[in-house]
Amino acid sequence: MWAITTFILIITSVFFFFYLYFPPKNISKRVNKSDKNVSNDNLKLLNFTLASRIGVGSISGVAFSIIVGGPGTVFWIWISSLFLPIITFIETKAGIINRKKKEHGNIGGPQVYLNDQLGKKRLSILYSVIIILTYLFAFILIQSNTIIISLGNTLNIKKIIIVLILS
Repeated sequence: MWAITTFILIITSVFFFFYLYFPPKNISKRVNKSDKNVSNDNLKLLNFTLASRIGVGSISGVAFSIIVGGPGTVFWIWISSLFLPIITFIETKAGIINRKKKEHGNIGGPQVYLNDQLGKKRLSILYSVIIILTYLFAFILIQSNTIIISLGNTLNIKKIIIVLILS
């Protein structure tokens, strides 16, 4: 399953890399291109989105892949960092273009354009449920586990105390 997903990600990234005429070369021009539906600074939003995707998993994932794969892994990290962020760019841009104004702010993201642009309400609901469950049971648990182990080992605090403080 991972091989198929990785293959699809790479093919999609390479396609958009050439379709958008090498976006890493002049990404700020492309992001700040004037859109009638957009009032905020798109480059700031893209930078925020990219920054929110870089975290403990990215850092530990790179370290783990170098340990397991050896120094040649660095080359493939460079190649993937050239092509794969384009998917984030496309997703963020689609979210910006298709967001809706509401009373208390804007709503947007994949669940909005899956529902509105593609007319796939079930897929939109499924995406929303999966992303909520992923954050609840994957990201929060991984982050909590990292905090508990790090503080427990570094400061010699009993893990149950750290769990209670986090809770």
